[in-house]
Amino acid sequence: MKYLISIINNLPNILIMDIVFSSLNSPTIQIHPAITINDDYSYYQITTKECPVSHIVTLKSTRFLALNHDGRIYIFNLKNNGFFPKDFQNYYIEGIRDKLIAYFTYEPFTYYTSKDKQKAIIDDTTNTYRFVPIRAIRSQDCRQTEALDLSNAKKKIEELNVILTQTCPDFYLRINYIASFPPNSNIHLFSTIFPHDLNSFYTFPNIVLCLFTGNDCVSSITMHFNAFIHDDGVLGKISELSIDSKTNLRYEGRKFNKLLRAVAIIISKEIYPTIDTLSSVATNPVSAFIMIKNFNAYTLDLDRKKIIGKPASVDIDDFVVGRLLKTYVELNDDNIENAKSVFMDIVQTKNKDKRIKCDKQKDETAADRIRSRYYGRLGINFGRGGKQTKKRRGHKQKGRKQSGGRKRTYKLK
Repeated sequence: MKYLISIINNLPNILIMDIVFSSLNSPTIQIHPAITINDDYSYYQITTKECPVSHIVTLKSTRFLALNHDGRIYIFNLKNNGFFPKDFQNYYIEGIRDKLIAYFTYEPFTYYTSKDKQKAIIDDTTNTYRFVPIRAIRSQDCRQTEALDLSNAKKKIEELNVILTQTCPDFYLRINYIASFPPNSNIHLFSTIFPHDLNSFYTFPNIVLCLFTGNDCVSSITMHFNAFIHDDGVLGKISELSIDSKTNLRYEGRKFNKLLRAVAIIISKEIYPTIDTLSSVATNPVSAFIMIKNFNAYTLDLDRKKIIGKPASVDIDDFVVGRLLKTYVELNDDNIENAKSVFMDIVQTKNKDKRIKCDKQKDETAADRIRSRYYGRLGINFGRGGKQTKKRRGHKQKGRKQSGGRKRTYKLK
C-alpha cells in the first residue's frame, strides 16, 4: 500500500521530468574536474545557481554521469565532453528512463534506498556505458560550510618544508581543503566508504595534510574538527581535532605517517586556536603504541579515566572492541615542542634506521605488480619493505649528500 501511495505521489514527476544531455560547462550546471583519490576515484566540483559549490566522488572509470537539478535530469560525458552516442541516447537511456526517473524522484529517499537503487542501475547488465546516477540524499548536500583560515598553518608548513627538503628534495608538505589541491593531484586518502558502500556520492571537502612527491600525495592525514555537545544539545566550542591517516602501500615503512602526525600536532592550533586535544583511532595496537611512545598520547579505560603510557597488562579483548585503539594527545606547549623534536629527529638524525626514507619510488608496472603478488604468495617480500639484494644502476645511496657545499642546519621556531 505504501509503495502504491509513493508511486501515485511521484506520478506527476515521472510524467514531466525531462532528460537533458549536457556539456560539462553548460549555463545551468558546471562540472569541474578536481583530483584523483586512491588511484581509483575522481573528485569533482559542481556549480549551479542555487548551490554555488558542491562536491561529488565517483569511480575514475565512470564515463557518463547523471545529476538531478530543478526538476530535470542532466547527463554528462566525463570522458568526451558533449559527445553522446546514438545507441546510448536512443536505446540505453530510453530503456531505463522510468527506472532513472524513479531513482531521482522516489520518496522518502534515504541513504539505504540511495545505495540500493543506485546499485540496481549501475549493475544492470544493459549498462555497458559505465553510466552512474548520483542523487543528493539530503538538502544539506548543497549546504555551504564555513571554511577555516589555513594561512597560518600554511606558513608553518613552508618553514617545515625548508627543513624537509634538505634531506628529501623530491618531497614536500602541503595542507588544504581537498578540493583545492591542483586538479591533476592523486591523493591517497583514508576512507571506509569508498570500497564498501556507495559507488558515487555527494561529499564535503575535508582539510587534508599531505606529503607529496610530484603531484602524488603518497601519505596523508585527514583532519576533522569536533565540537563538544552539551547535555541540552547545544553545540559547544570546537575543542578536538581527530585525524585519520593513509599511506600508499608502496611507500609504507618510511616513517611518513609518523612525520605527518608530528606536523599535525605542530600546526593544530595554527588552524583552530581553541582546540586542546588531538585524537586518533589506530588500525592496530602497534599504531596506538607508536602514538603513546612518541607523542605522549594516552588512552581511556572503561570509566574514561586516563591511562598514561603503555598499559602494563593488556587484555586482547580491549583491542578487539577498539577501546585502547583510540589515543589522545593534549595540545599543550610541552607536547607541541615534543612534536617538533620528533619531526627534527626523523628528518635530521644521522641514524639511518630512524631517519625518514625518501628515495623516490619508481613507477610500478603491471609486471611488477604480478611479480609482487607471486612472490607474496610464496611468503617472499620482494621489492617492498625488504632490503634489496641488488643495487640498481644509477640509484642514489641513502644518506649520501646530493649536492656540494656545506649542509645547512635549521631549527624550528
